[in-house]
Amino acid sequence: MLPEEKARVKIDKQLRNAGWDIVARNEYLPNSTSAVKEALMGGNTESDYLLFIDGKAIAVVEAKREENPLGDEVKKQAEDYAVSPQDWYGLWFEELIPLVYMANGNKIYFKNMLVENSDYEELSQMHSPKKMLQIIGKKSEYGALPLIEKRGLRDCQYRA
Repeated sequence: MLPEEKARVKIDKQLRNAGWDIVARNEYLPNSTSAVKEALMGGNTESDYLLFIDGKAIAVVEAKREENPLGDEVKKQAEDYAVSPQDWYGLWFEELIPLVYMANGNKIYFKNMLVENSDYEELSQMHSPKKMLQIIGKKSEYGALPLIEKRGLRDCQYRA
């Protein structure tokens, strides 16, 4: 397994623990709370993860290998994704994905693009969908619901 793949296994776990359902871009369902892997961005680029609530992009997560210190080059890459969403993405704010995260499996850094001249802060865990909505001052009837684990439930219970 390559170093970046190892880091992504940890980042996937961090996202799941925070309540995100991680899906491939061809499995994304609108109006769900999902973390889409390798999402298409403007300029024919791909963000490592693009997080959606109610069909609207709320955050970009740039993933790097564990050895990467998540410096200025990674910050620029992540912030460029935040200001270059695809035209067809639903957005909470015009032409902007408001939240930016950088992660390497060991560290998570976060920046709120809505706060001018804000700096990155280190997090101990990934924000939940509910917390992200609070940060940007928005509400969602379904986006703040916790992710339900299938473990311990019968199929009919899980579907319900």
